[in-house]
Amino acid sequence: MASLLQAGPAGRILPRCLTASVIRRSTVFILGAGTSKPYGFSTGEQLLREGRRLDQNNLFRKLHAPASNDAARALHTSLQRTHDSSLDALLELRPDITPIGKRLIASLMLELEFHAKDPGRYPEPQDDWLTLFFDELAADTADLEGFALNPVTLITYNYDRLLELRLLGALAAH
Repeated sequence: MASLLQAGPAGRILPRCLTASVIRRSTVFILGAGTSKPYGFSTGEQLLREGRRLDQNNLFRKLHAPASNDAARALHTSLQRTHDSSLDALLELRPDITPIGKRLIASLMLELEFHAKDPGRYPEPQDDWLTLFFDELAADTADLEGFALNPVTLITYNYDRLLELRLLGALAAH
């Protein structure tokens, strides 16, 4: 059975999918919420827990909603009663609270995103998959045009903009 790990730049051990031999072929990467967790972002399960911790007044404040907002009250009640595993799962079948629930997600994520811009909050190198990924994409490229020739497509289901912020920042510094 072929190894799933392979030595990358500077002797780092990488998943085979993140080595130059694969990235040089047309490749699609699909990123889920867990990819942002090492950078201080919440998973859907953690977002649900954060929403549950808010009393009704703090929830209304976070939503910038008046206390008379029926949807906000319904969201608060649902957060307290749900047995769903994530905030996404709760909202999936509840069109009556989906818009206000998305507002809660945006509010929570914007707070995390604001703090994620601080390089001091980057994960330890062994957990920093974005740096490893960028290293592979930038290998053997001398300029932005060379970097743009990477036949890579990224599809993300994340709410945050970490991928965009970090890759653009890395490109600007490269």
